[in-house]
Amino acid sequence: MNGLRDTSQVRDIPVVASPDEASAGRFVDLVEVIRRHVFLILLIASAGAGLGYLSYVKTPPTFESTCGLLVTNQSKESAMPFQGAENAQVKDTFPHAMLINSTVVIKNALTKYELNKLPLFAGDDSAVSKIKSDLRVKFELDSPEILGLSFTSQDRAACEVVLDAVIKSYRDFLDDNHESINTQVVDLIGQASQELETQLTKEETEYEKFRSSTPLLFAGGTTAMNLHKERLSKIEDERSQLMIAQNSRQSELQALTKAIQNGGNREALELVIQSQRAMRAGGDSLRGGMKSVASELFPMLTEEQMLLQKLGSDHPKLQELRQKIVMTRQFLTEDLTTEQREAVDRKRGDFVSIYLDSLEHEIMLLKQRMEELNSFFQEESAKSMELTQFELEDISWRDKIARTKQLFDGVVKRLDEINLVKGHGGYKTAIISPPTDAYQVAPSLIKSLLIGFILGSFVGFGLGYLIELCDQTFRSPADISEQLGLPIVGHVPVIPVSKRRFRSSTKIDTTLVTFHRPNSRLSEAYRAVRTALYFSTRGEQHKVIQVCSPNPADGKTTLACNLAVSIAQSGKKVLLIDADFRRPRIHKVFGLQAKTGMSSVIAGVTELPDAIQSTEVENLSVLPCGPRPSNPSELLTSRRFEELLAVIREQFDFVIVDTPPVLAVTDPGAVAARVDGVIMTMRLTKRTRADATHAVGVLSSLGANIFGVVVNGIDGRSRGNYSYGNQYGYGYGGGYNYGYGEGRSGAYYADEDEPMRTIPQR
Repeated sequence: MNGLRDTSQVRDIPVVASPDEASAGRFVDLVEVIRRHVFLILLIASAGAGLGYLSYVKTPPTFESTCGLLVTNQSKESAMPFQGAENAQVKDTFPHAMLINSTVVIKNALTKYELNKLPLFAGDDSAVSKIKSDLRVKFELDSPEILGLSFTSQDRAACEVVLDAVIKSYRDFLDDNHESINTQVVDLIGQASQELETQLTKEETEYEKFRSSTPLLFAGGTTAMNLHKERLSKIEDERSQLMIAQNSRQSELQALTKAIQNGGNREALELVIQSQRAMRAGGDSLRGGMKSVASELFPMLTEEQMLLQKLGSDHPKLQELRQKIVMTRQFLTEDLTTEQREAVDRKRGDFVSIYLDSLEHEIMLLKQRMEELNSFFQEESAKSMELTQFELEDISWRDKIARTKQLFDGVVKRLDEINLVKGHGGYKTAIISPPTDAYQVAPSLIKSLLIGFILGSFVGFGLGYLIELCDQTFRSPADISEQLGLPIVGHVPVIPVSKRRFRSSTKIDTTLVTFHRPNSRLSEAYRAVRTALYFSTRGEQHKVIQVCSPNPADGKTTLACNLAVSIAQSGKKVLLIDADFRRPRIHKVFGLQAKTGMSSVIAGVTELPDAIQSTEVENLSVLPCGPRPSNPSELLTSRRFEELLAVIREQFDFVIVDTPPVLAVTDPGAVAARVDGVIMTMRLTKRTRADATHAVGVLSSLGANIFGVVVNGIDGRSRGNYSYGNQYGYGYGGGYNYGYGEGRSGAYYADEDEPMRTIPQR
């Protein structure tokens, strides 16, 4: 079997972003931010509430006085109600809301009603601006004629006085300007009325000149008529009738001709012709005035046949009728050509032939009439187009005069209304609620505390969000799977170290917990990885599995050794290869010699059977590193290494290959391209997210088939959400869940009575 895998059969590996891209595009769950940093948010929110209280204590009080003012238009009261009066009231009241807070009214209140003598404004040149900024005027859409006035100030006594003075100044302004405004309005409207009347007279005079010079006719003195359009309509009606008659005669002629060609009975055809003549006699208006051979000769020819049967061929009456037939035929064929006349003579005595000739003659006359009407239609159409411009101009004149007249009527009506209400005055004001005693409106203790608390919450949340963005650790298994696009196949707790040696006769290192303590929860964790590996291989044999990590000290060698022991304990024949030529350690874990090993086999110095060493674990063999080479990358990329893997595949059920860290050297990339799958292990540190993302990206770019991730060194007492007490699912099947808990759950294992301390792992 060729050791170089066909990458087309490898399952799709998700594309993983680089560390910078992953950090920049990381999505932070807002709910998780609140949950994880709730105490920080509450602390800063409480501080914000404290600052709000301090602001409340330090801020001087502000007072406010309010009043209500009714503003009515006396002109509108005297006029009749009209549609849309509510909208008109809003438009009418809105300018007064601006007028009350105008500079003119406020200046008059300062001087006339001595507001400038108040302590609040004494010697202050900006008194007008202060009053305008603190005075509020508003109205409701439901009652637009009612204005609400309010004035706020830190001087309680000044609030009521200022409102009273402003209202009086506003009333004075209305009274002083009412009469002059009415007079100006009347003058302006009267001037507009005269101008519109002059314009209307001028337009009517010019329109009369236009009518006298235009070729159009005016029905009833107002509506313009284009006679050529009327004629075109009549011509079109006659053309339609001619077209129908021509088609009818043509169809009849074709039908009779075809019947004669097919040898039809002459007598039957004569009966058909007579019935057609009878049907057309009353309804064919086009035949009037046209000479038709059939219409004139058929009655006489019919009578001739009847006399011939009754009286004989020599009867004088029959001879007289025949002479009449000859004279009629001559008269009807006078305008025919010589050839046509000869054709008629040849067909003389044949009713059907004569009728066909009459149809042809009639069709010819209809065509001539149609040509005459077409020529007449074109002439009238050209003349009608010449008059169209005059019609459009007439319409324009009438519309223009109508608009001017409408404006004039509106101005006259408005002038009459103003003259009608001129003596009734303008706007009337009434105080419906006098200025109230000033009351404190600010600061508000509840509002200050609430604003401070809300602002503090936002600051705390923002700080927590920034902490989450800067945090490069994983928070949960789902976080790892989402970031790396890989399943979690195992969680290995911190390995405890016993104060005593479990087996004094063995040379195997105590980190091989699956050998020393097979019933412990640590061993169960490695067996969970083994189970996940079985699921991923779908029961297939001869699998070559690479174990690597992003960085040194992630526990890859410990995982590789314990995983190999777990697989061997299940009855599989396993070979553990130490492909870490930089820092080999597997031979030390198993207490073996490393004089020869994989480097010797690849270099051709030693044969493979001589380099493989058996161990104390049944079904488990080890291929140590051997002498450390000076060119490890070249050995792993050589053809010899590929052939070595092909041979090993045939001899073992599972082959576990321990390689250096992915981000430290390039050796793991050379191995990943030749194995059946990769298991990556890592510890949760501050740089785990970035390093793991980078390592998966490197392996994916090489087409590696990454089975999943093993999280190493999980401490049940560690802080944060990602702890040893959670439940995780192993394997691709999704059905194998195993929980490692604290407390009483630890009593399930036989080897859990040992004190715990962390042992450095690679």
